[in-house]
Amino acid sequence: MKAAPSTRAKKSAPRKVDVRAPRTRTATKRRTQEERREGTIRLLLDATCDELFEAGYAGATTARICARADVSQGALFRHFPTREALMVAAAEDIGAAMLASYEAAFRANVASSERPRPESETLVGGLRLLRDHCATKKNQAFYELLMAGRTDARLREALRGPSVTYYAAIERLAVALVPNLAASLGPAFPLVVDTMLAVFDGEAVHGFVLPDETARREGRIELLAGLVATLGASANPT
Repeated sequence: MKAAPSTRAKKSAPRKVDVRAPRTRTATKRRTQEERREGTIRLLLDATCDELFEAGYAGATTARICARADVSQGALFRHFPTREALMVAAAEDIGAAMLASYEAAFRANVASSERPRPESETLVGGLRLLRDHCATKKNQAFYELLMAGRTDARLREALRGPSVTYYAAIERLAVALVPNLAASLGPAFPLVVDTMLAVFDGEAVHGFVLPDETARREGRIELLAGLVATLGASANPT
């Protein structure tokens, strides 16, 4: 005879309680169309600078630039109608970045001093910074554009406006950074600034093929500082 089935309820296995902290869904902010546009332009300008430095003007093709930036050529030409327009935009971008970098470095150098520096010492520090900036990758990319403009009439004309604006901004920044020297030299100050730029630009270009001559480079700094001091003294005789 079979036993009657049990009427007792079977005990169910205890439910496992998840004691882990609940997952929070991270909200991803979608970029606006303007942010995407600016991001693409930033990639293209940075890639153009890198290609100018590494491959030169002739080698910095739109294909290479787009490959480096991971941007299609169609996207490039939506933002820049021609390769020339991209190069001019790159020149303007390089100029703005160089000015901002130099000003920040100059002010940081002055602020790091525990005592007020005589203007002669500030000038020497400023000259060293100027020389270093002329030798940077960005500035050498700018040289590539200037050199290409020598034989490319359209590029030369397109670069003229941005170049004039860039060098005028350098002079204004120089006045702001060394106002006493600018005041003492008066009308000669812009010419002094332009001469220093020409010297260090030439030094950087010579450095492409000539050996590094540290002693001569440092001597050039001292020579320029001495010339400027002499000009300032002659302009303000006691």
